[in-house]
Amino acid sequence: MSESKFTKEFIAECKDSIAASLAVRYIMKEDAEIFRDALDEIARLTARVRELVDEEETYYSSWKCGWCNERFPTQALALSHALSCETHPLVQRVRELEEEVKESNGLLRSTYQIASRDGKDTNWDAFKKQVYSALDRQHKMMYDKGEK
Repeated sequence: MSESKFTKEFIAECKDSIAASLAVRYIMKEDAEIFRDALDEIARLTARVRELVDEEETYYSSWKCGWCNERFPTQALALSHALSCETHPLVQRVRELEEEVKESNGLLRSTYQIASRDGKDTNWDAFKKQVYSALDRQHKMMYDKGEK
């Protein structure tokens, strides 16, 4: 009888041990899934941080135009842009001079037409106003700091 009691206790202990083992395995499986999800999230966040660091390094290591602050990946591109940047004072000055040359060319065409007609059929008042206006503009461009 003692043998059967021993066997029953042994079987009960084995059952408890198996149940405990299964419980541990179940918990470990759940923990493994939780840890796997956490590791995936950590990997995703790490990748995003690396992207942000790369963007920041690219931003601060890039070259920029000194006039409009537009950024370029190389110094050569930044310098090339700076030479034609619309906010560069020299580019603005060149644009003004180009416009003045166009207007002066129009005035010279008018002068040529007047000369070719020997001054006949000419609106001298309008022509004088055009010449005066052109002279005034050019004078202001040449002496833009108040010099005369």
